[in-house]
Amino acid sequence: MKTCPSCGTADMGFDSRDIPFNYKGERLIVEQIRGWFCSTCSEALFDDGEGGRYAAEIDHFVKMIDSTQGEDLRRIRRKLHLSQKEAAQLFGGGVNAFSEYERGVTKPAKSTLLLLKILDKHPDLVEEVRRYA
Repeated sequence: MKTCPSCGTADMGFDSRDIPFNYKGERLIVEQIRGWFCSTCSEALFDDGEGGRYAAEIDHFVKMIDSTQGEDLRRIRRKLHLSQKEAAQLFGGGVNAFSEYERGVTKPAKSTLLLLKILDKHPDLVEEVRRYA
């Protein structure tokens, strides 16, 4: 047994476990990470090389999700017949905002994402958004 650096109990045992990771409503399971796991507080100390493997899988997953989100934003914007400049004027974020959102460089505000998802289902509301912008 090993002492947990988080809670101080001697409840850490060596094991291999699947570690979940959630990002933007999507879930990744990084399989069979070896390390020390605390049965009291769930702290984990990864074995040599496992931290790098865990980080690499998460980085790949995050890039994939961000890319998919950017593609969705581009699809919705085009469906609404908005240029990137016009979309930025309606939703805020500056002249280059939508270019950066669509490339996954910058994350749009949650309110922008929600409004675009609503407009994707109800494109007839774009004119109403224009009136209030």
